[in-house]
Amino acid sequence: MHHIDISESILDELDALIEEYGQSALASEFLQTNVSEPLSRVIEAVINNENQEIPHTLNTVRDAMLSGLTTQLIGEGVLDEEEDEGLLSEIDALLIAMVQTL
Repeated sequence: MHHIDISESILDELDALIEEYGQSALASEFLQTNVSEPLSRVIEAVINNENQEIPHTLNTVRDAMLSGLTTQLIGEGVLDEEEDEGLLSEIDALLIAMVQTL
C-alpha cells in the first residue's frame, strides 16, 4: 500500500496556485460554495436581470430578496412559497462565511 504525504501534495497545489495567480490573490477567490436549488434560482434571476448596472454580489442578491424578488419569483412560478422560507438565513450564512475567510 502506498502512502501519500497529504501535506506535501497540498503544499504543491498551493505553490501551483500562487505561481498561476500570484501572491496577492485572495484565498476567498478559490472557495467553492454550494447553495440550495431555490437560492441558486434567486441568484440566477439577479444575474440575468439586464436592468441591473451594479456588480452581482451576495449583498445585491440579498438586497433584491428584501426588495421583493422572492415574492416576484413565487408569482412567476420560479419558486414555491415553501422554498422562500430560510432563503434569507441561507444567504446570511454565506455572507458570514465569506467575511470569515477574508
